[in-house]
Amino acid sequence: MGSQTVESPRQLVGAAIQEFFGALLMFLVLWPFVGVLGDTWTAWVAHFFFVMLCDIVSGGSQVNPSVSVAMFVHGAISFPGAIVRILAQLAAGVVAYPLLQKLSPSYVGVGGPCLQDGVSTTTGALAEFTLTFALLTLIYLAITIIGAPGQRPIIAAGIRCLIVAGTPYTGPAMNPMIAFGWAVQSGAYKTFDHYLVYWIAPTVGAVLATVLFAVFQASFLDDGKKNKAD
Repeated sequence: MGSQTVESPRQLVGAAIQEFFGALLMFLVLWPFVGVLGDTWTAWVAHFFFVMLCDIVSGGSQVNPSVSVAMFVHGAISFPGAIVRILAQLAAGVVAYPLLQKLSPSYVGVGGPCLQDGVSTTTGALAEFTLTFALLTLIYLAITIIGAPGQRPIIAAGIRCLIVAGTPYTGPAMNPMIAFGWAVQSGAYKTFDHYLVYWIAPTVGAVLATVLFAVFQASFLDDGKKNKAD
């Protein structure tokens, strides 16, 4: 654990561009289905396929600050790499919402993650923590056990299920970039609750999932080596 990765200036610029356009693509392609189709089977199917399409077109960009922090902790990217990726993701989120409002028909409401009526800050933070922990765990298991290209439909289906599970609580976001983009539009970025629910909670969930999976993976590999030696 801990980043040993070194990224050149050219790689950092490339990562920033990839993350910005990957995040912007995700907004522009996926968000209309939420507003137009709602929670229908058509929306499920469309979301399922377009999540995979966005991942392929964007080259597997992270599009999530919590994931970028987790990847730094895991050692997959450098500290400067994490910073430039997060800044690019946030820039895309801030640009995307006004752009969506201009491009969307008048009958399609453009909104974002927020605490639902009757949901406390504590409950919201717990929901975002749990959902993001589950998301990262699913991603790691799919990549490790199934691998490409079979991992994509598993992850896409899992994301949709987690969205449905979190809708009554926080929206949900499972991604500080999505929440921050809307918070800038709505003014919620000025409140501590926003950062607790949509930044701290999901990032802690992502990092914990990464650490636990790394420990599990190391233990599994050690057991495998011992079995081969025997």
